[in-house]
Amino acid sequence: MNRFSALALATEARNTHGLRFQDYEKYREWCSRNVYRLRKALKIVQKGRKYSELKVTAEQAKDQRYLEILLFNAERAWAQASEIKAVSEQDENNVRHQHCVRRLAKAAQYARDLAAILASPEIGADAATQLDAIAYAASFAGQWYFEKRAWEQCLEQVSVARVAWNLLDAGVENDLFKDAATGTDPSIRYCAYQTSQGQDRDISSLTREYVRKDARVVEVLKKLNPSALDKQTEELSAVIEQVSWRGYVAPVSDPAIAVSLLRVQDIQNASEVSEALATRSFDDVLAAWADASDATQKAISEEEHGAQDQEKLQALQITYTYVNYSEITTRIRRDLLLAAALLSRIDDRRPPTTTSVYRDLIKLYDSILQSLTSIFDLPGVAADQDFCAELEAKLSYFKAQRASFLARSWAVQDEYKNALALFLRALAYARRASGPLSVSVEADYVSVTAADVNNLVSKLVSEVSRTRALLTMNLLTAPTEATEPNALIYALNEYPDLSVPLDLGRLVELPPKFQAVPVKPVFFDIAYNYIGYETAQGLEDEPLAAQHKDEGVPTKKGGLLSRLWG
Repeated sequence: MNRFSALALATEARNTHGLRFQDYEKYREWCSRNVYRLRKALKIVQKGRKYSELKVTAEQAKDQRYLEILLFNAERAWAQASEIKAVSEQDENNVRHQHCVRRLAKAAQYARDLAAILASPEIGADAATQLDAIAYAASFAGQWYFEKRAWEQCLEQVSVARVAWNLLDAGVENDLFKDAATGTDPSIRYCAYQTSQGQDRDISSLTREYVRKDARVVEVLKKLNPSALDKQTEELSAVIEQVSWRGYVAPVSDPAIAVSLLRVQDIQNASEVSEALATRSFDDVLAAWADASDATQKAISEEEHGAQDQEKLQALQITYTYVNYSEITTRIRRDLLLAAALLSRIDDRRPPTTTSVYRDLIKLYDSILQSLTSIFDLPGVAADQDFCAELEAKLSYFKAQRASFLARSWAVQDEYKNALALFLRALAYARRASGPLSVSVEADYVSVTAADVNNLVSKLVSEVSRTRALLTMNLLTAPTEATEPNALIYALNEYPDLSVPLDLGRLVELPPKFQAVPVKPVFFDIAYNYIGYETAQGLEDEPLAAQHKDEGVPTKKGGLLSRLWG
């Protein structure tokens, strides 16, 4: 049969028919109409008032429309449960909550029926299709158990959904499965906290442990990837108890900070395991670091307005600097990888003929410089002179890189004079960058060595020589334009060139050109009577108009307007 993706069909329907604006009622009504259209097309419309539930067989399921009936029946029940839940959260009505639980149970049942049919040998579905349906059914079952407060069963079902979607995401370019897997993380953490087990562990190892309990799921997972449940690293289950930054160690006692740091660890471990995830993991890591930064900032604010324990406050400040420094360096690492991808498209033997590539590189290096500059604002950085010196050296290095790309963009347009000036500026920055670059920082992704600086200096010296030669050749081969000499009155202060005879026929220029001459501004006369000026003794006179205001004498100072108009 053709590939049937339950998650893809459900996500497309949700985004198209109301859930983009969280309108569950609209989506539920659409699901009802869609199921009726499918049943009408298949000539299985319900007749009479007595309801008879449709039992889809494997033979019927060869027609994909039967599978869609099960899918959208599950979606309709889930949408109704979500609609009821949104109302019941406002007025704690136990009857509504029980109704919500029943509708979630119905949605889970429809989804399990769908997964069971796709798993039958008569259908011939591949392992990816079966795993997608299993994950879809497990997500609804997890929501059902969550509302029933059955934390252990919920953790088991949501773990199946997360592991399955992460495995399916490895070979897909879009973020469909990755977003679905990420959406399960809060439920997993909450259930782990409620069961008092594994709340300090990373999610990956925790979910693998629960998935191994389901033999049917394990069998399908191993069909798709035999090493899907293998332990990748021993440190996956490590507990984050403290962080260290430049010799300072700070204990992590706030649960929100610990959970955020564990999420960062989860994403980094997943990107190390799969190269396909590594190319798309930077945004997720940056978002996780941002969440950790927000949690740390909130803890600092609460401590400042609370007990004000100085030791705890200092530990939180160190944690805040560590988290933000890691976020900044991760962003710089992402920009450097993007810049490396752009540089791989440039052939030195055939330089680009347009400035588009250089323009993109300049934008990336602008972002890198902005990120490096923001490190100086972190707590405790300004007091560390060695670290500040290293940051200054790195700033000079990346400024040299940016100036060199800007110079190349001018050289592409044959503007060798501007290119030479920028290459010289880049060379000055590069020589300034040969400062202290040996200061070590934990988890430092922005590594600039003395060899990198020396290599850049040698390249820029070659570029300066090359550009100077091109500029000289351009000036020598440029056609000279015959310019008419100025009139002699404009060259009275210049020594005449005796090789050229004087043109006595152009002593002055007639008719003369209009030129600006210095004159006394009109507004000065207007304000002259109302402004006090400093005298020779350094005192400030009172305006003359103010002196005679009470006497009623209209005393005025002399000026251009007064002389003209009397």
